[in-house]
Amino acid sequence: MKSRLEKVLDIIQHEPNYENFEYKGYYCVIKRMLYLGGQLNGYVRIPENHPVYDQKPHDIEIECHGGITFGPSELEGETGIFIGFDTAHYRDYMPFMIMLSYTQLKNMDEGTYKDINYVRNECKQIVEQLLLKK
Repeated sequence: MKSRLEKVLDIIQHEPNYENFEYKGYYCVIKRMLYLGGQLNGYVRIPENHPVYDQKPHDIEIECHGGITFGPSELEGETGIFIGFDTAHYRDYMPFMIMLSYTQLKNMDEGTYKDINYVRNECKQIVEQLLLKK
C-alpha cells in the first residue's frame, strides 16, 4: 500500500509545475513552489481599469484558500498587479517537506494536497469575485 507521500508524488508527476490561462478576460497563473514545500500557488492579474487595481493586495476583500497572501508585481516575465494565494497553510500537504521534523510530518498526515484542479478553481473563484466588484 502506498504512503500518502507516494500518492501525492504520483499526482504531481502528472501535473505541471507552471500553468497560465485566461478566465473571463483575466490572466491567471499557477506555479509550484519548488524551492519551498512543492505546493502550488495561484495568482490573478488585476486589470488596470479595475476598481481594486490601486489597493494593496492584502486590503482586497477576496475569499480564497487561506486568503490573499501574495501580491507580486512581476510573475514569470508578466508585469502588473497580481493577487494570489498559497496552499501552504495548516493541514495543507506540502509534498517536498519530507525533511521536516517528525512532529511536523505527523501533522501533515492529517492534511490534504491541493492539486492543480483545486488551485485552478480557486483562481476562477477569485476572478468571479473581482467581476462582482466592477
